[in-house]
Amino acid sequence: MKEPISTQVSIFGETYMLKGTAPPEHLRRVAEYVDAKMKEIARRNDRLDHKKTAVLAALNIADELMRLERERTEVAEGLAAARALVREREQDVRRLEAELDEARREREALARQEAELRKERDELRTALEALAREREELRRERADLLRENEALRHERTELLRERDELRRERDELFLLLDETSAPREAAPARIIRRENTGSGG
Repeated sequence: MKEPISTQVSIFGETYMLKGTAPPEHLRRVAEYVDAKMKEIARRNDRLDHKKTAVLAALNIADELMRLERERTEVAEGLAAARALVREREQDVRRLEAELDEARREREALARQEAELRKERDELRTALEALAREREELRRERADLLRENEALRHERTELLRERDELRRERDELFLLLDETSAPREAAPARIIRRENTGSGG
């Protein structure tokens, strides 16, 4: 505990010895403030004696002190309200930060999903391109097969026509041989036999 310190001050023309644990500078400022208040009251009413001047100065100082106390109380209440508001805002900030974190996680999940969908889209596009190439190749093969089939049909038609032509030539040769080598009266029977033989192929 600090030892009391004596400090000499002057108030309204009189000297006082103040003792306290406060610094001497503080005690002098207090004495100067009381002295200024008493001088202010005396200037307003020079008929007041020393005692009444001191009482009025004390009343004015008490009034200022009470007003300061009210202001301090109001400030304290305002500060308490501000602190409560700050706590509420801090809760809002924490809630918003949590929502922001959740939104970030959702955005990251959506980004991953989007990347997967893009990859799947690229794979499908590649598969579609491969199918398109395969379809085009099948179209070309089908066109080649159709042309080949048409050529085979044409060749078959030509072969059938040649076969029919060869059959006619064969029949004509048989007829010519029969006419030149066999008796004329037996020719009809032989012609009938050859026709039967020719119809079998």
